[in-house]
Amino acid sequence: MESTDKASLTIVQMNDTHAYFDLHQEMFWQGDHAVYNQAGGYAHIATIVKQIWTESQGNCLFCDCGDTFHGTYPAIDTQGKAMIPILKSGKDGKGGKVKNRKQAIAIGISEAKEAGLKVPDQKDEK
Repeated sequence: MESTDKASLTIVQMNDTHAYFDLHQEMFWQGDHAVYNQAGGYAHIATIVKQIWTESQGNCLFCDCGDTFHGTYPAIDTQGKAMIPILKSGKDGKGGKVKNRKQAIAIGISEAKEAGLKVPDQKDEK
């Protein structure tokens, strides 16, 4: 018997935060000229993530795709250690090191299953 129940999963991808703790001026191109707007900052990012988490009723996979641990003096000076408390302050205070793509996918699938979502069986990659 095949289930007709459907669930949704919101996937949020982010990169190039460059260890900016606070909002900062960022240059954007608008047509043929540059404009400067406030951007970034982990408090701002956390607000957006919490909003998405609430709207998706917790069915959300958040992926930080890189350029996280360099860019600002505190991150460079501490070799990224200054970022760890901020990154661990996410949902439930969980944090940890994901070592590769397969581990990240396995964690996402496991969390989706724990949340009661139906997850298709994975085929071995060869």
